[in-house]
Amino acid sequence: MGVHHLAAPGAEVVCRHVLAAQVAGYCCVPLLAEGQALGILHLATGPGEESEYDESRLVSFAENAALALHNIRLRQALRDSAIRDPLSGLFNRRYMEELIALEEERSRRSGAPISVLMIDIDHFKRFNDTFGHYVGDLVIKELARSVRSTLRKGDVACRYGGEEFLCIMPGMGADAAMERAESILAATRQISLGDRGPAIGQVTCSIGVASYPSHAPSLLEALSRADEALYAAKRAGRDRALLPQKETAVADQA
Repeated sequence: MGVHHLAAPGAEVVCRHVLAAQVAGYCCVPLLAEGQALGILHLATGPGEESEYDESRLVSFAENAALALHNIRLRQALRDSAIRDPLSGLFNRRYMEELIALEEERSRRSGAPISVLMIDIDHFKRFNDTFGHYVGDLVIKELARSVRSTLRKGDVACRYGGEEFLCIMPGMGADAAMERAESILAATRQISLGDRGPAIGQVTCSIGVASYPSHAPSLLEALSRADEALYAAKRAGRDRALLPQKETAVADQA
């Protein structure tokens, strides 16, 4: 793919991205880097202007621009790999740990609550043992998609580890967080692999919900309370969301 120079309208084929009536001529140079097409450098002349270009200089400029764009994309990809879980596409635990202190400080300044959801796929070992790890990975991806579709803009979802997920929801109290958890439970029950895998039966999850500062004196402690509520939900039969026991929360704040 080389330089395409149109000296005047009607001289040859006009590029699809150009409105021929608006230009007297133009020059298009592909932006290529590492074998990838990143875009097009397009220069146009208006009616009455001469359509002359120094192609060697344009090619040199396009090469430098393409390399710069490629480096920007590479840096972004490296940044994403450092803070995102590659399987689920959610943020990773490392990012979550850095976020906790920041969100807690914001909450202290504003007086707004923060709620957290600790989510665990029920009987996840069954998917791996019965259908293989490929299907287990698909279930994780689908749950991540369900969680993302349920959360608000500004909420943060992380893959906490294995089949466990964590959601941090700034400005949300416990009652609203429970409603959000119920939505995630409903979305999880609708998970289907379709033609990507076998019929795996209904997928469910259990969720522990906690809110700072109503359930804990720190956001990190709220995560522990949510984890306790998660295991209580497991013991109560799974496929449900629970808040921390009031007696435990009051005792810890006393």
